[in-house]
Amino acid sequence: MNNRFSQFLNSPFFVKKSRTNLDKNQKLCICSQKVQNQQLPLTLAIARNGTKLLLKNTPSICLFTSIFSITSIPYRNLDVAIANPNSTPQVEAVVSHLVGVMDRSIQVAANPEAVNVRMTTCEVQVSGSETVYLYQEQAIADNLSHPYRQRFLQILPNQDKVESRAYKPIDAAKWIGLCDRPPTQRTLDPSDLSNEAVCSVFLMPIANIYLGATQPGGCPANIRGAVTITNTIVLHNEGMDTWDRGFDAAGNQVWGAENEAYQFRWVD
Repeated sequence: MNNRFSQFLNSPFFVKKSRTNLDKNQKLCICSQKVQNQQLPLTLAIARNGTKLLLKNTPSICLFTSIFSITSIPYRNLDVAIANPNSTPQVEAVVSHLVGVMDRSIQVAANPEAVNVRMTTCEVQVSGSETVYLYQEQAIADNLSHPYRQRFLQILPNQDKVESRAYKPIDAAKWIGLCDRPPTQRTLDPSDLSNEAVCSVFLMPIANIYLGATQPGGCPANIRGAVTITNTIVLHNEGMDTWDRGFDAAGNQVWGAENEAYQFRWVD
């Protein structure tokens, strides 16, 4: 097994290691499970013809599953696909996956009970900083002038991953619609950000996608009854899937994704 893939298997995404021989007809399967009210990190499997061949935790029930074909990348050459995210190109790759406008309109068309949310992300400049910052806001599609979530994201290398570190804006109303402004007007001072990051997601490149999750145990919060939030993110060519969840002090999920991910797709 190559060093890069061995490194991935030793990462927090896996608790068990195994080896198997696969041909080029592969798919990358992602799912998660809930055990005693605790949401485990995502399970990843290499599968062929619907058979799971490599699993992190063998789940009795998967609450959701996403399939991404990686047939164009032979298993034996997967080390080529898993590049070193300490390089600037890897940070730029994550930024290119995030910048733009996505919404859930396709998911809503298939599930009328889902709410169409629009996510808008753009690059910003923080005075005195050489690292990459993004501004991101989420709003109900028919009420875009009143976003319910606003964040500044610092995108930076972190060992073998790319970290997306989220900060709350000090004066949220000041930044509504920031991505509609010319790039020269998207400059802020460090004092416009909260002193400490709200949460971080750590992303790892696998084939042509990025898999990310919050730190083990999630991030502390005080949002709609949740004292802890967790998130698992998949960045791919069609957009982004997220499993954003909030848990109370007893470990019970009080809001967030349940039976399927929040599926954001690019808006043309």
